[in-house]
Amino acid sequence: MKGTDAVQGIFLNIDVQLSSQAFRKMYNLRTLITKYEDSDEDCNEDCDDESDEVYDEDCEEVHLHNGDLDYLPDELRYLHWKMYPLEILPSVFNPVNLVELDISRSNIKQLWKGRTCVPKLKRLNLGDCEKLISIPDLSDIPSAESINLKRCISLLEIHSSRERPKKLHSLRLSDCKNLSRFPSNIHIEGSEFSLHLLPPLSGLCSLKELRLNNSSLTEISEDIGCLSSLEKLELHGNVFERLPKSIKQLSKLYYLSLYNCGMLRSLPELPSSLRFLEAMNCKELIQSLPDESEIELCANGGGSFIFNFMNCLKLNQKAVSNLFRDSLLKMQLMGTEKIISLFKVSPPP
Repeated sequence: MKGTDAVQGIFLNIDVQLSSQAFRKMYNLRTLITKYEDSDEDCNEDCDDESDEVYDEDCEEVHLHNGDLDYLPDELRYLHWKMYPLEILPSVFNPVNLVELDISRSNIKQLWKGRTCVPKLKRLNLGDCEKLISIPDLSDIPSAESINLKRCISLLEIHSSRERPKKLHSLRLSDCKNLSRFPSNIHIEGSEFSLHLLPPLSGLCSLKELRLNNSSLTEISEDIGCLSSLEKLELHGNVFERLPKSIKQLSKLYYLSLYNCGMLRSLPELPSSLRFLEAMNCKELIQSLPDESEIELCANGGGSFIFNFMNCLKLNQKAVSNLFRDSLLKMQLMGTEKIISLFKVSPPP
């Protein structure tokens, strides 16, 4: 088609059928986005990994005539094609310039045949690709910052044969329930798979968010204290009995979720930066906050804080007393000291 070589961007939000050679002469095409959504959850790093996108089954789709696609331009920087209908990307496509690839909720089984280096790729979203069986060796995407593989239920292993991507700060693996092989040299942000022990975490100084929910983890290693930038740690639904003492070294940690950790029996001293602790349904938890001064440290740090120990029925007397002090301090922080003096409540002896 005349003039197609001048096209640099295509946004499709309509029900359309394309031929297998639809992009053949679009040599300068840099952006291809189908089903474009401004509020794309998966491209928002601040979103909760457990939140689900809402898909309209009757929404517009891009269909391929004869179920085939022969070509994509090598100049592509941004390829967003949710519900991509094929099992592999075109063989005539060198993704050397690709910066973002989003083919979530698609039929993809593998991105391409053989090893392909994608030096500029920063964001890879393959979430909800239930047929996905393999992903690129992570050392072939050295610029990767964010990788989403949540609910890729057929994915068995992840490779990183050489040096890990140095800028990788987010790897989502929620509900990858068949994942059994995991490299030890990469950052982790989310995981719900069948490994019982974590790979080594030392050296991951840039990691800010670690999600290891429902992973059947029986132990959290001491080297978690090496994650000096960690701000948010989610461990709910696991089966470990204790947290390592090194968790106190996480000086930037403000959020810790231990919800439904049914085997957890005690907590170590926690960092004073903590503002949110979710420990609901930790039914074997006996000792919650071993040092009464920890709550005071949180209060002195300024701002509000929430510690939730609902349905922790085995808490000992000291733990209950500490939690009572916690509630009083929260009221004081909210400027309700008059309420405290009015009711004249005091902690249990």
